[in-house]
Amino acid sequence: MKAEEAYIFRHALLRDAAYQLHMPADRARLHRLALDILESLLPEPDLELLALELAEHAQHAQAGQSDDSLSRREIAYLQRAAAHAARHYQCRRALDIYERLCRHPHGAEFRPQAELEAALQQIHLADWASAAKRLERLLGDGARLPDELLHRARIDLARCYYRLGSFKELDDLAEQILGEASGERRAEAALALVIPFLERGRREEGTALLEEGIELARCHGLAGLEAQALMLRGTLCLEAGDMERARHWLDEALARQRRLGDLQGEAKALMDLSRLHHTRGDRVAAEKLASEALSIYERLGLQADIVAASGRVAGMIRMQGRYEEAEPLALRGLDVARELGDAMGEMSALVNLGGLYKYTGKFSRGEECYRRAIAVGRRLGFPRMMGHVKANFAQLLHFMGKLDEAQSEFEEGLALLEKSPDRAVQAIQSGRFAALLKQRGAVPRAEALMKFAREVLTEVGNTTDLQAIEAAYADVQPPTTA
Repeated sequence: MKAEEAYIFRHALLRDAAYQLHMPADRARLHRLALDILESLLPEPDLELLALELAEHAQHAQAGQSDDSLSRREIAYLQRAAAHAARHYQCRRALDIYERLCRHPHGAEFRPQAELEAALQQIHLADWASAAKRLERLLGDGARLPDELLHRARIDLARCYYRLGSFKELDDLAEQILGEASGERRAEAALALVIPFLERGRREEGTALLEEGIELARCHGLAGLEAQALMLRGTLCLEAGDMERARHWLDEALARQRRLGDLQGEAKALMDLSRLHHTRGDRVAAEKLASEALSIYERLGLQADIVAASGRVAGMIRMQGRYEEAEPLALRGLDVARELGDAMGEMSALVNLGGLYKYTGKFSRGEECYRRAIAVGRRLGFPRMMGHVKANFAQLLHFMGKLDEAQSEFEEGLALLEKSPDRAVQAIQSGRFAALLKQRGAVPRAEALMKFAREVLTEVGNTTDLQAIEAAYADVQPPTTA
């Protein structure tokens, strides 16, 4: 130990020993004196930064005795400390302080708000199950919540149900939310439910909610909400193959999020633009944008988003043939998803690893990843994601020579993808299936699938995947007949 470190250590021990020698009542007076002095000397910004320390002084100044004035000051500083941590995306710290507020013996008036804020931090940490339980307790404890808290709790609970795959509960709650919300709350509710509807094949309802949400956000001057809605509109254009309009809306959304200073919104727009470049076959641009988004998410500490962005970056690196770089990133995403209990993130990470092992010849490891991803997918019940997983698994089985099982998985995967609006994904998987069908002698059907793949991938400008599919199809010869 260096001399300076030894001095600091001894000083800390002596200070603690001196503190412990005081009688509890004397310690309480010292804490109250410290609180009063700091409040009188510190400017407002410093009070905010030291709010948790000031709350500690207010707590210890009570010396186990209830003092209404000190208790109110303690609660006020805890609220400021929690809000400061939340604004700076210090999710763990914010959660700890909000939970302390929830437990405070004199915090009944503030407890519903603290419970709601604690649940939001759990959502940021991708602890969907704990957040859902907390919100269910809050909504079901019999206390009448103010309308704004009630609305926010229901919206956040709907988000949790979606991520947990609790679709019956989600649909019941969505009906309740949409039946009661109006004005600005209706705009927020409509846009919050777009993705849960679209991802489960309820495209007409999801699209209608999106357009309603955009109009309401515009009418009520909700700039942040409108920017989020434009991202969703760009995504729908992307899935429909309208690359020009998709790029327009996503660029506009990114510009708006940057003007608003919304880092989380900026990262989401970067991820959507990354997906656009991926759809067009530009893996380099897709990787760059996803890496920018990942950097933002890491700064903010948003764990679920870190998992998604890590998976995208790993996928783009893998598709460029940089397998040694891709594997640690994909494994990291899987570890984080499991640690958080994020089933959707785990499924995506397993698919990423399955693809990596598929193209590096580690077929048995790839097969294990895909089978585990399918098991998770069955539990969650997302048709589009399951279609994507099954079709990718089918290609691996084709590589392994398991042609019967490969064809069965392709059939099931493409049937599920037909319910998806993402035509580019359907086209890629159709082209891969065509190679298997040609090898098995079903040439007319293979040609029909290749025609569809060529048309769609040409339309979206994805020459990278089209060339790969064409090469694989040309390499396969139908069986000869005697």
